[in-house]
Amino acid sequence: MSSEQEWPPLRYSHANPAVCLPPADKDPRPTRLPSVSPDERQRRILEMFKMYDWFPLVFFPFKIIVLGTGMFFAIKWHHDRAKEEQAKKDNEANRR
Repeated sequence: MSSEQEWPPLRYSHANPAVCLPPADKDPRPTRLPSVSPDERQRRILEMFKMYDWFPLVFFPFKIIVLGTGMFFAIKWHHDRAKEEQAKKDNEANRR
């Protein structure tokens, strides 16, 4: 929008209650960020996407470790329960 055009007034929204009318003594137009060169904009975008470079390297090994540990203890628990049941059956068979 050019500086000559009027900005639409901010309105209260039930979906986003943070958007309200500004006080009467302030300019109703939202403040604009200073314009940046295309090179600076590209650098900022690349800076934001650096997170996407390291996230899989940290998340997937963590996920494998957590799920692997959970699977190990789940299998161990079932195996121990089967041993206990087998021991109970053997004790009952020996008593008879």
